[in-house]
Amino acid sequence: MKSIRILGLASSVAMLTAGSAWAALIPPPNPNDWTQGKWELNVAKSKFCAPANAQEKPVQKATRDIVDMGWGMILVTMNTTREGGQPNRTRYLYRYDGQKYPGGGIDSAATEAITWKQVGATRVEFQHWSKDNKETADYVRTVSVDGQTMTQTAKYLTRSCNDESQVFDRRP
Repeated sequence: MKSIRILGLASSVAMLTAGSAWAALIPPPNPNDWTQGKWELNVAKSKFCAPANAQEKPVQKATRDIVDMGWGMILVTMNTTREGGQPNRTRYLYRYDGQKYPGGGIDSAATEAITWKQVGATRVEFQHWSKDNKETADYVRTVSVDGQTMTQTAKYLTRSCNDESQVFDRRP
């Protein structure tokens, strides 16, 4: 009888612990596109290639806000701080229609084009294109089953390093 009570108590504690963990989960704002929301780079879990520009310093902190602006338009705002405190903000506006959209952000002249395709609620694929219409990189964003982690992988077609992965944690 005593062992049954202990087992029951242990089960209750386990359920409360699991319930607390699930209660802390931040739901994706759009059930059809889990990449949307607010994200913070987990530098410790990420793997970076050396910057293409030798003067760029390594990333120390980054956030990414992905928002549905309506009419099928998605806005991404990336805020990045590099080693030495160099802040940078880049914004992209696009649709998941496979058409080319300006790369380099909407706040500056386009240095490349990007095509975007949503493969499912948890996966987005996109390619970067040079001005002479050659593909330069393949990217994939995937969101974990619990919706709390987004991983972006990059395969650079014109650089020696081609296995970069950035891991982001969902934030409120």
